[in-house]
Amino acid sequence: MEIEKLQKITGEDWVITDREKMLDYLRDAVFDSVLPSPADNVVLVKPGNAAEISEILKLANENNFPVVVRG
Repeated sequence: MEIEKLQKITGEDWVITDREKMLDYLRDAVFDSVLPSPADNVVLVKPGNAAEISEILKLANENNFPVVVRG
C-alpha cells in the first residue's frame, strides 16, 4: 500500500491505519448477520477536497488497489 503517497496527498493526520480508530467506518446499517468482514489491510483516508479525491483515485488506479467510498 502506498501509505506515504496517500499522506502526501491529504496530510498525515488524514490517513488512518490504526484499526481501532476506523471501526465506525468499517460498518454501516447492514445487519451483522450479512455484514462482510473487512480486509486486514484497510486504510482509511479522509480527503478534504475534490483535488485530493482525484489524486487518491489516480494513485489507486496506478497501483490497482480498490477504493470503497463512504459519505
